[in-house]
Amino acid sequence: MKKQIETLTEQESAFAAENHSLIFRFLRRKGLPEDEYYDVVVFGFLNGVKKYFRREELRKQYSFTTLAWHAMNSCFANYQRSKARLKNRATVLCIHEPYHSALALEELISDARDYAEETLEAMRVREMLESFEQTEREIVRLLMQGYAKSEIRARLGLSAGQMSELISQIQTKALNSPLMRAA
Repeated sequence: MKKQIETLTEQESAFAAENHSLIFRFLRRKGLPEDEYYDVVVFGFLNGVKKYFRREELRKQYSFTTLAWHAMNSCFANYQRSKARLKNRATVLCIHEPYHSALALEELISDARDYAEETLEAMRVREMLESFEQTEREIVRLLMQGYAKSEIRARLGLSAGQMSELISQIQTKALNSPLMRAA
């Protein structure tokens, strides 16, 4: 379920417009090109505006610049992590762009497959995952999305020992599943 974006009030919008130059100061200080990173950090800036107006305890403790700077930094870090995850995923061949490889295109494309067999395999995998506990399924899902184990631990609030034990349980269940015995 996607989180609904809250719009700024009139007062917040006016304040954001007055302090808009903070975005460019952030980008310059970080050495980031505006055309590439403005769209990344502007959401952090707007989030900082909302926090400044809607959370009195933060407004008393921090300046707007500090809140906005932290929120922009967080957006930038999240963007960098997502870019790194994409790099860790398998390379996708785009048929619209030239691809320079020693292999011919027909060697890069997999052979025709039996889709009925693929469907059965997917059903067996789904059946295997049903035997996993909720946390184990979440770990598998996050690993498949490219998250590092340390990120998963932090996200799920697990200690290193707990994570290690859960990975071990996942491996044991996977190896003992009918899917692996059939292979």
